[in-house]
Formats: sequence, C-alpha cells, structure tokens
Amino acid sequence: MEVARDGRNLYAASFRDGTVTVFDRLRGGVLRQPEGAAGCIGGPEGDCAPHRTLADVSALAQSPSGTQLYATATFRAAVATLARDPATGALSDPPGQVGCLRDSVPLSGCGVARFMLGPEEIAVSQDGRSAYVTTSESAPLVVLRRNPATGELSDLPGTAGCIGRHPRFEGAC
Repeated sequence: MEVARDGRNLYAASFRDGTVTVFDRLRGGVLRQPEGAAGCIGGPEGDCAPHRTLADVSALAQSPSGTQLYATATFRAAVATLARDPATGALSDPPGQVGCLRDSVPLSGCGVARFMLGPEEIAVSQDGRSAYVTTSESAPLVVLRRNPATGELSDLPGTAGCIGRHPRFEGAC
C-alpha cells in the first residue's frame, strides 16, 4: 500500500488480480473507491483502467512529486509506471517506454532492464533521479536511472545497473 504524498489517496496492490486499487481519503481517514476506471488500473477483466504490464503486483512506490506511482510485476519481470492525476488521484498507463520496463524481452513497447529477474520491491530516491529494485531468486539489486521530468525508468550502463551475484549475470555485476 502507498499513501499519496498529498494525502488525498491510498493505493493498494493486488497480487492475485494484477491491479492497483485507488481509494480517495475522506475526512477522518475514511476511504472511498471511485467508480469505474478511476477506481483501479490493470487486471485482465472488469471496469479497471487498462495497463499493458500490470500482473501479479507485489509492491508500490511513488515519485517525489507524487505524479508517478511504480508497481512491480514479479512474474512478468516488469516495473510498471503509472501516471497519477493529482486532481483526481486516478492512474493511467503512459505511452511508450515511459509506461514500463521489463527484463530482456520487450513487451508492448516497454524499455529493457538487463538485470531485472522477478522484481519484488521498489524504492525511489528522494531526489527522484534513481530507483532501486530488489529481485527474487537471489538475483542482483537493480539500480535504475529515473527521468524526474517524465518518470521514465531506464537501465544504467555496464555494471552500474546491478549489485550482487546471479549465475545468469556471471561477471556482469
């Protein structure tokens, strides 16, 4: 779960449904889910806003500006970028590579992060220039560059993109 920096919304990840649910925070901390596509994003069916990468969502992190929310999709080996409308709290799928980053095999125009095997947790630095992703299967910690203006995540060159060891990346980190 993640509370928006402005305190207006709460976002909850659903591993099973592959969705991120949006809640408005009302007076006294009471939660209300907006109706229709404004109330959730992802998932294969239903009224949620579509996102090309969301599945098995395990963690959420937000940008310092509060205009992006990042979601890890463990089995899809991806990190989804969700654009956040500060006025409504609604989430959407940004176009092109801004919307997602995936391990080795591009998906629907996603960018590629060489070392990302089963991303589980994500954190965004306070200055908004980096993101850090822990991975499953004893894979390395992935270090990503973040464009503060667009929210796009990208791979760092060479060995700067990972810390740790994994047989698949022998000598790379």
